[in-house]
Amino acid sequence: MKARCSIAIRSYLTVAMLVLSAGTALAAPVTYTFSTTEWNGSVVATVSLTFPTLITADTSVSAPFPAGDSCSITGLTCTQVLFYPSLNIGSGPFDDLAISSAEDGGSGFAFPAGTFDSFGTFSAIEPPGQEGFNTGTLTISSQSVPEPAGLALFLIGAAGIGVARRRVSRTAA
Repeated sequence: MKARCSIAIRSYLTVAMLVLSAGTALAAPVTYTFSTTEWNGSVVATVSLTFPTLITADTSVSAPFPAGDSCSITGLTCTQVLFYPSLNIGSGPFDDLAISSAEDGGSGFAFPAGTFDSFGTFSAIEPPGQEGFNTGTLTISSQSVPEPAGLALFLIGAAGIGVARRRVSRTAA
């Protein structure tokens, strides 16, 4: 009876370790994906950039873009992408995304303040009293990466359950 109780306690502890380890994850890279069809009238622009964390300070990325990142503007050469969190535009702070091209200077896209440090899909807006801002959609996403220690804890827990079940089946036979 004492052996069965000991095995049951070990099994419950192992299951608890599995549950606790399942929620552990490392900080994952953050991807900013932007697209618009409103660049100075009719040009299509798309941007996909990855950063280690959410953007909370002025940030710029210039051509040539890092591997895996991209910026394309139909008929133009994309030279730089700039992120300005909490930029004062007209009536208040906005998060501003600016895309520069070699041929025509560039274009700006305003988002409500706090957009760059949030996950989700956001639409560019035109600040009140300001003209010339274009529309577009920005998606900010991240995929969690399992933490090595959490994964090891999960595997140890699974092995512990297997050993406990095997012992129970041997004592029953």
